[in-house]
Amino acid sequence: MAITISIPASPGNIGVLRTMAMAVVSQSSAGVDAVSDAGLAIDEAAGLVFGVPGTSTITTTMTVERPIQITIASNGEAVFWPPQDFFGSLSETVLESISGDVQFQESGSGPQIRLQV
Repeated sequence: MAITISIPASPGNIGVLRTMAMAVVSQSSAGVDAVSDAGLAIDEAAGLVFGVPGTSTITTTMTVERPIQITIASNGEAVFWPPQDFFGSLSETVLESISGDVQFQESGSGPQIRLQV
């Protein structure tokens, strides 16, 4: 089973995504560290997706079984995906330390990030 939410691409809405991720992870019998990690992963990944030019909507899908898979997608058009400044950045360090499996993908509707917590 999966949960999907689409929201307007506004920095103020990152809190909605963070709350959803933390609620899903907490229901999976994960510890408090995993819940916090999910919130931090959403913050970092959403920040990257919000930076895609032309993004007006962010769609996030999460599985509810462990390991929890999170996909954050933009409806914008990225010239470079992942962003050129991602490698060697704090965002890369954070995402790789929380989820050893971070994938940058292109879908028919725009770029997306998939990760596992």
